[in-house]
Amino acid sequence: MTGLAIVAAVVVLAAFISRRDDAIPVRTALVARGQIRSLISTNGKIEPVQNFEAHAPVTTTVQRVLIKEGDFVKKGKLLVALDDAGGRAQAARAQTQLKAALAEVSAIERGGTQEEVLSLEAQMVKARTDREAAQRNLEALRRLEQQGAASAGEVRAAENALAQADAQLNLLQQKQTRRYSKPEVARSLYEKLITVDKVDLIQGPYATAPILAAMGVAQRYGKVMIQSSMGIPKLQTYDRAFPATPFGPEPNITYPNVILDAMATFPTPPKSMVVLTSKFPSAQFMALGMKEQAEKRSVKVPLYLEYESGNRDFGAIASRMTLG
Repeated sequence: MTGLAIVAAVVVLAAFISRRDDAIPVRTALVARGQIRSLISTNGKIEPVQNFEAHAPVTTTVQRVLIKEGDFVKKGKLLVALDDAGGRAQAARAQTQLKAALAEVSAIERGGTQEEVLSLEAQMVKARTDREAAQRNLEALRRLEQQGAASAGEVRAAENALAQADAQLNLLQQKQTRRYSKPEVARSLYEKLITVDKVDLIQGPYATAPILAAMGVAQRYGKVMIQSSMGIPKLQTYDRAFPATPFGPEPNITYPNVILDAMATFPTPPKSMVVLTSKFPSAQFMALGMKEQAEKRSVKVPLYLEYESGNRDFGAIASRMTLG
């Protein structure tokens, strides 16, 4: 019996050992709610959603730094204080320019500074008085001449005195109404447009000389300017000034050829022509172009005449054209 028990124990032990070697362990757990955590280790850098780099609007130095690295700041918080001495100096200069521009515009509107206006008014009063006295003296001498009490020479001298008084009065009247030239007026008005009215886009005035005066102001402040009546485009050197003219960059060629093309359509095209122009720069420039273009087309120009700008007496000019 004892031997059978030992054999049975050995068989059971061998069966247990053989089963343990072939068994697959299985873990089990009860279903429950929980958090799943997954970690990944790597290298990287943090970037903001919106990147902003602060730059000073002008070249200057930092006087104070009001924050330190890592501080949280709100919108509008002062971060650094810059040296504003240069800015204050520029503002003072701008204020000075503004006052000068306003004073000049005011002087133009009044016909001069207060001192100039008062002085001119006093001269006008004296000139009118002198003219009235010269007129009365001439009338008196003419009556005396009729009575044989005054000579013809005295009358001529009185006529000359009256003519001189008229000339002086006319001169003062022109000073009163034309104290400033058109370029001077343009320069002052465009200075006001930029410094007072804060205009950014500028339309140029009329005629070459005022345009050039206004262009100098626009260039000094770096403003864009558009002009449409500059008769000599090659004088425009400012790179932010743009022409809007219908005759292109060479009006001394464009305009004459338009006229010459029209003349060529006549039943009997003219074989010669007279070129008449004032000495106004842009008109003179195009008139010279007419002469050159006509001669290139075998149209003779036997007479080329120039007269002073502002001339009102065309009798002698018409006579020369007839003779020509």
